[in-house]
Amino acid sequence: MNKYYKLNIVRTSKAMGNKKDNYYTQFDSEDLDFKTLEDVENELEERYGNCKRIYSYVDDKEGNAKKSGYIYCFKNKDFSHNSEWWYQQDWVNISINTSEDILLNYKED
Repeated sequence: MNKYYKLNIVRTSKAMGNKKDNYYTQFDSEDLDFKTLEDVENELEERYGNCKRIYSYVDDKEGNAKKSGYIYCFKNKDFSHNSEWWYQQDWVNISINTSEDILLNYKED
């Protein structure tokens, strides 16, 4: 059995300025696997540095909010397409996972 850390990143954005119906919408998601928690921390430091970070929450079975991850908040711009600036929030969760290789038994023809 192999233990690894899964980093799940859900990217959301909304336009800057006072626009009607300007809500955050998801535009991308990514799952990354790492062998150590230190590798996860290094990846987050490289991606987000010291940008604003707040907790994300999920409700438990009793309806109580519990911390489940982080939301990294920043302004972004696609310089390759000379786009306008936008607000971006990346929702980041880390989980410990285990994997085990299995072999399917196929019938011989």
